[in-house]
Amino acid sequence: MKNNALLKRILSAKSHAADEVPKGFKTTIQYASEWGLKASRTRVLLNSGIRDGVVEARSFRIPTGIDGKLYPVPHFREKRG
Repeated sequence: MKNNALLKRILSAKSHAADEVPKGFKTTIQYASEWGLKASRTRVLLNSGIRDGVVEARSFRIPTGIDGKLYPVPHFREKRG
């Protein structure tokens, strides 16, 4: 029973904390703004970059929308090396 209490505490703490996004990762919207493209075209290009092995993608839980709820949002960056 004690182990279940610990699990509940861990899950509760995790559900209220946004992930720290490492330096260099950006969302599709951020790249679209930077490149002067629409989000849909940017998403196509980023996915192409993933397939070609030049782009790395990871999801981070960040606050989105007016309510500030945490959602997993894909972030991208150029692959190193």
